[in-house]
Amino acid sequence: MFDDDFQTIKYPYLKSEPIVEEEEGTYADREASEVEGKTITWNHGLSEVVSALLKVGLSIESLQEYDY
Repeated sequence: MFDDDFQTIKYPYLKSEPIVEEEEGTYADREASEVEGKTITWNHGLSEVVSALLKVGLSIESLQEYDY
């Protein structure tokens, strides 16, 4: 979702297509070129997640978001 320095958001908040990222290295050693990985993720808006939970009977008494 973010760039490698976590300074810029690379993908839109509401994105229906999968996000495919291929990387070398690990979170502990970005220079470990012999380690390669492919990650596939999806962004889901907060309303999509909460609506799905409500639909299956979850009772929500409070919902708070913070900017940190």
